[in-house]
Parts: sequence; structure tokens; C-alpha cells
Amino acid sequence: MRTKDGPYLAPALIAAAMMLAMTCAGCTSMNTEREWGACAGIGALVGGLGGAASGLAIADNTHGSHREQAPEAYAYGYSFGGAAVGAIVGAVVGHEICDPEEQPRSVTYYRSNASSTSSTSSTYSNP
Repeated sequence: MRTKDGPYLAPALIAAAMMLAMTCAGCTSMNTEREWGACAGIGALVGGLGGAASGLAIADNTHGSHREQAPEAYAYGYSFGGAAVGAIVGAVVGHEICDPEEQPRSVTYYRSNASSTSSTSSTYSNP
């Protein structure tokens, strides 16, 4: 009688769910607004190149029957998919790392007074 291997999928799914929960909790505590700039574009370019290379390596090292390589269509699909995911992740990481924070804007409120002809204004700084 052959013994069965332990369940490896369940701990991996639990670990992935925990990592996702920690990432979401960490990102929600960041309340700074940033302007989208060149760092996001550079991050997207680098992430896209890295994702395309990773996708091509996965397609190259994945064999259906361990004797032949995957068809070229799979290689292109893995490359384009990896480039898309890498570009999105790279843009967000580049944006959060080095794009400048938005400066608070000054807001002016005008009140019209029905009894007088002059309008009074007050200026408040947005926190």
C-alpha cells in the first residue's frame, strides 16, 4: 500500500490569504496622496520587462510531457501576461516609492451677506 503525501495546497492557500490580508491592512494605513509622475512610468517599464522575462522563463521551463517544450503560443501568452502583471505592479510600487506627495491646497470660501453689498471671504488651509 502506497502512502499519500500530506496536503501541501491548504497551507499554501492559507499563507497566501494571510499575506494578502497583511498587505491590504498595511496599505490602508497609508493616507498620503501622491501625484502620478515619472517614477510610476519607470516602475511600469521595469516591471513589464521583468514580468515578460519571467513569463518567458516559465514557458521555457514548463514541459507538458517532460520531453518537448511548450508551443510558441504558450510562450507568447506567458510573456504578455507576465508583462501586464509586472507593469501594473511596477507602476504602483514606483508610484509609492518616489513620486512626490501632493501639497495641501488652499481653499477659499465666499459668503454673501444679504444685508451688505460687500462679500466677506475667509481662507482655510486644507489639512
